[in-house]
Amino acid sequence: MLTFSKKGETIRGQLLEKKMTLVPSGEIIGTLLILHGRTGMKEDYLAVAERFCAVGFRCIIPDLPGHGENKNQFTTYGVLEAPMVLKCFREASEKYIFAQDPCMMLGQSMGGAYAVRVAALAESPFQAMVVVSSFDKLETVVNGQTSKLLGDAVGTAVSGSVDHVFAWKTGVKVSEINTAKKALRIKIPTLVIHGESDQTIPVASGKKLYHSFPSDLKKQWLVVPEAGHNNILITDYPLYATMAEWFLKYLNAG
Repeated sequence: MLTFSKKGETIRGQLLEKKMTLVPSGEIIGTLLILHGRTGMKEDYLAVAERFCAVGFRCIIPDLPGHGENKNQFTTYGVLEAPMVLKCFREASEKYIFAQDPCMMLGQSMGGAYAVRVAALAESPFQAMVVVSSFDKLETVVNGQTSKLLGDAVGTAVSGSVDHVFAWKTGVKVSEINTAKKALRIKIPTLVIHGESDQTIPVASGKKLYHSFPSDLKKQWLVVPEAGHNNILITDYPLYATMAEWFLKYLNAG
């Protein structure tokens, strides 16, 4: 029998306190696709995967376009790449010989926007999703950041330039990166998480995304106290156990 790391022991202990039933070490109960944030790469999420592996998930962490070893130079936050991500997941199941089902998805920030678009695909096999520190509209985030740095007048002008350059490089306008619009099509249970002190993507943007998911969807909104954008996964809040509980609940429901 395999032994668990300290991170693995911690998440298992927290789940046992919640009266969750856990599988023995080394047993795999499903697959978790993890999608990283902007400027990140797969290696940054190994410690994240470590925790979910301890619960029984096989973790797949691709480098998204414009990041890590991915050969595509630019990202459109999933607008063009969602089918590519799903194809990557399917190719991994073929290469490493594992069943696609059951499977879950976790996306942070930019990865959250990707996750929503992947889940919205008609052929998506995912059964539940967690979206961390993401946004309703990228345009709102860009406008807010430029205005905060440069003031409203100059910020508005710079935002326009950003939109022009982004469209020139990618063929997609910033205004087209509307995660909230895609959220309307989601049919799987979704947990939306945001840091209380996020200065990069305001809590209001994350909450608007949450409210964009269908009202009859099994969904939940969670604000992590004192967490910012870049440290939300490393605070003392038992976030990993909360996410794992969500995945296990709907894995078992299936």
